[in-house]
Amino acid sequence: MRINSLLFSALLTSVSAVEAASVDYSSTDDLTSLAPGEGFSIQVRGSGFTVPVVGGAFAVSFDQPGIAQLYDAIIDTSVFNLGGGISGGTGDVFFNAFSLDPAGLPVGSFNIGTLVFTSSGVGSVDIALGPGTLKWSTTGGDEITDITYGQPLSAVVVPVPAALPLLGSALVALGFTGLTLRRRKRPALCDGRGVSVIR
Repeated sequence: MRINSLLFSALLTSVSAVEAASVDYSSTDDLTSLAPGEGFSIQVRGSGFTVPVVGGAFAVSFDQPGIAQLYDAIIDTSVFNLGGGISGGTGDVFFNAFSLDPAGLPVGSFNIGTLVFTSSGVGSVDIALGPGTLKWSTTGGDEITDITYGQPLSAVVVPVPAALPLLGSALVALGFTGLTLRRRKRPALCDGRGVSVIR
């Protein structure tokens, strides 16, 4: 009985260690009032990894496609020395590290990189990270499973007020009207027959 409870306890400990691995993301940009075409970024960080990470990948998803798009993935090469990027085949963001010594691989908490987005439409969009087609792996090619991902981030893209360009064109028109009126009120330098009135 004692052996069974020890095995069960060891099993729970190993499961909780695996479940502790998470990928969190946040932004220092104000995502509440982006203009169309404006860029913004999200920082991605791994934490709670109990085994060395050789590489990994995650998918980026949008609940409203067309409002924002992933422009670039800048992988932290001080952590993942082989870099990474956006997979052309799957759309996953991937990253890899190489070290002959497992102690040189990232473990615990580490930066993954920065995702750069552009706003391309108007409205609200939730951006989420989740499991990708490509997998996370540790030394020996073993897959790292049970990774949790943070809550989606909301970004709001607001239109340029329609009245703003109209106001600008009205001000330009008033300026030209003022110049025209000012020119008409100047006294004539000659009378209607071409004779100078200045003596």
